[in-house]
Amino acid sequence: MLQFLRQWFGGPSSPESKPSPGLMPETQACPVCSADVGYYPRYPRYVCGRCADQAVSDDGRPLQFFDSPAFTGRYEDTGAVYPLDVCFVRGVRCKARPAHMGGIVIEAAD
Repeated sequence: MLQFLRQWFGGPSSPESKPSPGLMPETQACPVCSADVGYYPRYPRYVCGRCADQAVSDDGRPLQFFDSPAFTGRYEDTGAVYPLDVCFVRGVRCKARPAHMGGIVIEAAD
C-alpha cells in the first residue's frame, strides 16, 4: 500500500501540525477531490490519502511509491520499477516525492 504521511497529515505529532488559532488555516482542500485535509504550507497541493491510493501511470496502471531504501516507484501489477515521479490521480497530473520527515507525498502538479 502507498506509504503516505498519515502520521503527519492529521496527526498531532508536531508543532507544525497544530497551527496557532488565527495565524494559519487549519485545513486546505485536496486538489483532486476537494476533501478537507490538514493545512501544511510545505505541501500546499498535496492530495488526500484516498486520492493518493489511486495514483496511476499515464497508461492507467496502478502505482506504488516508496521512500526506503531510496525513492522508488513501482507498478502494482508487476512490481516492475516505475522510472518517473509523475503520476495521475483521477485525471490530475501529479508528482510523487519523498516527504521532509519520511514517507511519500503526492502533490498536484502546477
